[in-house]
Amino acid sequence: MFFLKLALFLVLLVLHYDNTEAKVCLDKPLRLRREIRDLTRPEWERVVEAIWEMKFTSDETGREKYGHLYTSYDTLVAKHALAALDKRGDQGHFRPGFLLFHRMWVLAFEDALLSVDPNIDGLPYWDYRRLTPNAFSDLYLGSLQGRGRGKVVDDGAFANFPLARLPSKPQSDETALWLPVEVEKRAMRSKSGGGGQEAATW
Repeated sequence: MFFLKLALFLVLLVLHYDNTEAKVCLDKPLRLRREIRDLTRPEWERVVEAIWEMKFTSDETGREKYGHLYTSYDTLVAKHALAALDKRGDQGHFRPGFLLFHRMWVLAFEDALLSVDPNIDGLPYWDYRRLTPNAFSDLYLGSLQGRGRGKVVDDGAFANFPLARLPSKPQSDETALWLPVEVEKRAMRSKSGGGGQEAATW
């Protein structure tokens, strides 16, 4: 079963790239994934802006603008949730495919991020073992618990980040799994405490 999943992963990986895109990737320097606090302020701000762009740009619009490696933030979340909520049981965790699934998912996220801004070196990560400077600060991820109504995170680089809601019953169809949040970007990014978004259910 493990080798069957490995073969499936390799097939999907090949299908993910066509020859043109693969050549473009090979022509670029190797990607560099650094801890968020090792980025300079302008580098971190580029990452933040690209993620906000992924949040508010649909798959269709993003692919027209950034190329076919683009995937919206909500679609990436939906793919992860779809694997976890599959009616046959969690397909992305607690099994041999865990590493393969998440490597492919992280690569898809990184592809989308770099499609939006090719000057980003690679998808940065957060090292939970590193205590200083505090990642849960206004510069980085905001307060750990969330200080807003319903424990919404209303500070940090992703303050008032809108989240899609899952339907009450898990769906098997990916397109029905998530409901995009139609809001104005500047209203949701306001740090004035407004926005009126609801707390996430996931």
